Amino acid sequence: MTTNDYYAVTTFSQAGFQCYGRNFIETFLGNWDIDLICHYEGKEPPRLSHSRLLWESLDADKDRADFIQKYSGPAYNFGPRYPNAQAVRFCHKVFAVTVPKREGRMLWIDADVETFAPVNQAALHDFLPLDASLSFLGREGVIKYSECGFVGYNLNDPKVVAMVAEMRKLYVTGDLFKRRRNCWHDSATFDWARGRSGISSQQQVNLTRDENGINPWPCSVLGKYMRHNKGIAPKIRAYGGVVD
Repeated sequence: MTTNDYYAVTTFSQAGFQCYGRNFIETFLGNWDIDLICHYEGKEPPRLSHSRLLWESLDADKDRADFIQKYSGPAYNFGPRYPNAQAVRFCHKVFAVTVPKREGRMLWIDADVETFAPVNQAALHDFLPLDASLSFLGREGVIKYSECGFVGYNLNDPKVVAMVAEMRKLYVTGDLFKRRRNCWHDSATFDWARGRSGISSQQQVNLTRDENGINPWPCSVLGKYMRHNKGIAPKIRAYGGVVD
């Protein structure tokens, strides 16, 4: 990869691959013309062979392994009454996003996303403009934090590199737990690091333009190409089941 390349990153568990991950990969490869890095959690899934598909074990990340070992107890992982206070459940995306020494324009996409239309170069520039440092799905309604099923990171910008390092550090040091309990999730971590990054507002592209809905995808440019099967009902409709 050169520093001018776009590429996508996702992660999924074994059960996640069976439920939605395979569909994500197949619809991605059928509609995109960029590389996809899949971080798998646990046992390696059956390989789908393709020149643009790269596989990496998330379990090989020592920082993540140490975090899970240290913070897997109930004091850090509450039940359904506190859905955002499940630190281990939400740590996988943060560690996959913040792998050190990456370059280029990295597009994070959740694995419960389906691509249904071809994504050309113009669409990539809409998703993460060439002159932007970040792109994201902001929300300003009942839910105040970003919907991080999609985030664009321009890792050619040193401030973005520093920002993702801060995201990882929050977990590695355990400082995550100095924050309010309802902030122990990846979207709150992203917004926290973004606010501290020093990246100018002109370099941050909010793809939803203050859309207030819980699922802002259909109101963004992403909705022309992808659907995010977020939540129980959309997953049952799309895949016939859910993953705990």
